[in-house]
Amino acid sequence: MTGRHLTALAALLLLAAGCASATLYQPMTLDGGYAQTRLGSDMFNVIFQGNAHTPWRTAETYALYRSAELSEESGFDYFVVVGGNAEISPLLLTGLDAYPSQASGTGSHPMVSLIVRGYRGEKPSAQAFNARDVLKILSPSIKRE
Repeated sequence: MTGRHLTALAALLLLAAGCASATLYQPMTLDGGYAQTRLGSDMFNVIFQGNAHTPWRTAETYALYRSAELSEESGFDYFVVVGGNAEISPLLLTGLDAYPSQASGTGSHPMVSLIVRGYRGEKPSAQAFNARDVLKILSPSIKRE
Protein backbone atom coordinates (compact mmCIF):
# COMPACT_ATOMS: atom_id res chain seq x y z
CA MET A 1 0.00 0.00 0.00
CA THR A 2 1.19 3.47 -0.80
CA GLY A 3 1.35 6.33 1.67
CA ARG A 4 -1.70 7.89 0.03
CA HIS A 5 -3.69 4.67 0.48
CA LEU A 6 -2.66 4.36 4.12
CA THR A 7 -3.69 7.95 4.76
CA ALA A 8 -7.07 7.36 3.11
CA LEU A 9 -7.57 4.14 5.10
CA ALA A 10 -6.66 5.89 8.36
CA ALA A 11 -9.12 8.71 7.59
CA LEU A 12 -11.86 6.19 6.83
CA LEU A 13 -11.22 4.31 10.09
CA LEU A 14 -11.33 7.55 12.09
CA LEU A 15 -14.61 8.51 10.41
CA ALA A 16 -16.10 5.10 11.18
CA ALA A 17 -14.95 5.29 14.81
CA GLY A 18 -16.49 8.75 15.14
CA CYS A 19 -19.84 7.40 13.98
CA ALA A 20 -20.00 4.79 16.75
CA SER A 21 -22.55 5.69 19.37
CA ALA A 22 -24.35 4.26 22.35
CA THR A 23 -27.43 2.13 21.88
CA LEU A 24 -30.56 4.22 21.45
CA TYR A 25 -33.72 3.76 23.50
CA GLN A 26 -35.51 1.27 21.25
CA PRO A 27 -37.07 -2.18 21.26
CA MET A 28 -34.42 -4.92 21.24
CA THR A 29 -32.51 -5.31 17.95
CA LEU A 30 -29.12 -6.79 17.09
CA ASP A 31 -27.65 -3.46 18.27
CA GLY A 32 -29.32 -3.70 21.69
CA GLY A 33 -32.37 -2.07 23.24
CA TYR A 34 -35.09 -2.98 25.71
CA ALA A 35 -37.21 -6.08 26.18
CA GLN A 36 -39.60 -7.16 28.86
CA THR A 37 -41.35 -10.26 30.14
CA ARG A 38 -44.51 -10.19 32.19
CA LEU A 39 -43.96 -12.35 35.28
CA GLY A 40 -47.42 -11.94 36.77
CA SER A 41 -50.33 -9.55 36.95
CA ASP A 42 -48.19 -6.94 38.71
CA MET A 43 -44.59 -7.97 37.89
CA PHE A 44 -42.23 -7.52 34.95
CA ASN A 45 -38.66 -8.37 34.12
CA VAL A 46 -37.24 -5.43 32.16
CA ILE A 47 -33.93 -5.72 30.31
CA PHE A 48 -31.85 -3.11 28.56
CA GLN A 49 -28.86 -4.32 26.54
CA GLY A 50 -26.34 -1.73 25.41
CA ASN A 51 -23.48 -1.91 22.95
CA ALA A 52 -19.77 -1.35 23.58
CA HIS A 53 -20.33 2.43 23.51
CA THR A 54 -23.15 2.45 26.08
CA PRO A 55 -22.22 3.46 29.64
CA TRP A 56 -23.68 1.36 32.45
CA ARG A 57 -25.49 4.40 33.84
CA THR A 58 -27.29 4.84 30.49
CA ALA A 59 -28.36 1.19 30.48
CA GLU A 60 -29.63 1.56 34.05
CA THR A 61 -31.50 4.75 33.19
CA TYR A 62 -33.11 3.19 30.10
CA ALA A 63 -34.18 0.08 32.06
CA LEU A 64 -35.71 2.31 34.74
CA TYR A 65 -37.49 4.41 32.10
CA ARG A 66 -38.91 1.29 30.42
CA SER A 67 -40.10 0.06 33.84
CA ALA A 68 -41.99 3.33 34.30
CA GLU A 69 -43.54 3.07 30.83
CA LEU A 70 -44.74 -0.48 31.46
CA SER A 71 -46.07 0.44 34.88
CA GLU A 72 -48.07 3.35 33.52
CA GLU A 73 -49.32 1.35 30.50
CA SER A 74 -50.51 -1.36 32.92
CA GLY A 75 -52.39 1.12 35.11
CA PHE A 76 -49.91 1.25 37.99
CA ASP A 77 -49.07 4.48 39.79
CA TYR A 78 -45.88 3.22 41.43
CA PHE A 79 -43.34 0.49 40.96
CA VAL A 80 -40.64 -1.02 43.14
CA VAL A 81 -37.47 -2.68 41.88
CA VAL A 82 -37.59 -6.01 43.71
CA GLY A 83 -34.70 -7.77 41.98
CA GLY A 84 -32.29 -7.81 39.11
CA ASN A 85 -28.62 -7.12 38.57
CA ALA A 86 -28.57 -3.40 39.42
CA GLU A 87 -29.26 -1.58 42.67
CA ILE A 88 -31.35 1.41 41.69
CA SER A 89 -32.75 3.74 44.29
CA PRO A 90 -35.22 6.63 43.89
CA LEU A 91 -32.25 8.91 44.65
CA LEU A 92 -31.06 8.23 41.08
CA LEU A 93 -33.70 10.71 39.94
CA THR A 94 -32.29 13.48 42.15
CA GLY A 95 -28.68 13.06 41.07
CA LEU A 96 -27.87 11.89 44.60
CA ASP A 97 -27.88 8.17 43.85
CA ALA A 98 -26.80 6.26 46.95
CA TYR A 99 -25.71 3.31 44.84
CA PRO A 100 -22.89 3.87 42.39
CA SER A 101 -23.33 2.53 38.89
CA GLN A 102 -21.76 -0.89 38.37
CA ALA A 103 -19.26 0.64 35.96
CA SER A 104 -18.68 4.24 35.01
CA GLY A 105 -17.10 3.73 31.61
CA THR A 106 -17.80 1.93 28.41
CA GLY A 107 -16.12 -0.98 26.69
CA SER A 108 -18.47 -3.78 27.65
CA HIS A 109 -21.99 -4.54 26.54
CA PRO A 110 -23.96 -3.60 29.64
CA MET A 111 -27.11 -5.58 30.25
CA VAL A 112 -29.32 -4.33 33.05
CA SER A 113 -32.13 -6.55 34.26
CA LEU A 114 -34.77 -5.19 36.65
CA ILE A 115 -37.61 -7.12 38.21
CA VAL A 116 -40.32 -4.63 39.09
CA ARG A 117 -43.67 -4.86 40.86
CA GLY A 118 -46.42 -2.35 40.13
CA TYR A 119 -48.75 -0.74 42.68
CA ARG A 120 -51.92 1.33 42.46
CA GLY A 121 -53.08 3.98 44.90
CA GLU A 122 -50.84 5.01 47.78
CA LYS A 123 -47.06 4.86 47.62
CA PRO A 124 -46.17 1.42 49.06
CA SER A 125 -42.69 2.26 50.41
CA ALA A 126 -39.87 4.79 50.36
CA GLN A 127 -38.16 2.71 47.64
CA ALA A 128 -41.16 3.05 45.29
CA PHE A 129 -40.89 5.07 42.11
CA ASN A 130 -43.79 7.20 40.90
CA ALA A 131 -44.10 6.04 37.28
CA ARG A 132 -45.28 9.42 35.98
CA ASP A 133 -42.47 11.27 37.75
CA VAL A 134 -39.83 8.90 36.35
CA LEU A 135 -41.11 9.46 32.81
CA LYS A 136 -41.15 13.23 33.28
CA ILE A 137 -37.71 13.47 34.90
CA LEU A 138 -35.86 11.04 32.63
CA SER A 139 -37.55 11.91 29.33
CA PRO A 140 -35.00 14.64 28.38
CA SER A 141 -32.13 12.14 28.72
CA ILE A 142 -33.71 9.41 26.56
CA LYS A 143 -32.11 9.27 23.11
CA ARG A 144 -34.27 7.82 20.38
CA GLU A 145 -33.84 7.60 16.62
